[in-house]
Amino acid sequence: MDMNETQNRIMETVIEEFNKKGLKFTMDDVAKDLHMSKKTIYKEYADKAELFDNMVDYCFSSIKKSEAAIMNDPKLSTVDKISGILIALPDNYKNIDFRMMYQLKDKYPDVYTKIEKKT
Repeated sequence: MDMNETQNRIMETVIEEFNKKGLKFTMDDVAKDLHMSKKTIYKEYADKAELFDNMVDYCFSSIKKSEAAIMNDPKLSTVDKISGILIALPDNYKNIDFRMMYQLKDKYPDVYTKIEKKT
């Protein structure tokens, strides 16, 4: 998933806000954390549904990158690679409560369906 620096910063902040407040975070919260205007965020993402949709892609893409880095590390044995893959989660996602993703089911069913397909 190719993203520009602004989109990456927004996604990281959305993940932080989602971890803190679940679905109740606002675009104002994200803008405040980033010290940027909501208008800048809306240039990148049309609405919260698009933010959540991209957050799912961003998270799964980051996990795949971590898995690839483990698999391509020539210093690791096969057993170490298997162990690493089983727990492959980028450092910044170690605090994500993935159970909170269930909150998306009612309000953002398309996003939730995407999660189900990826797991």
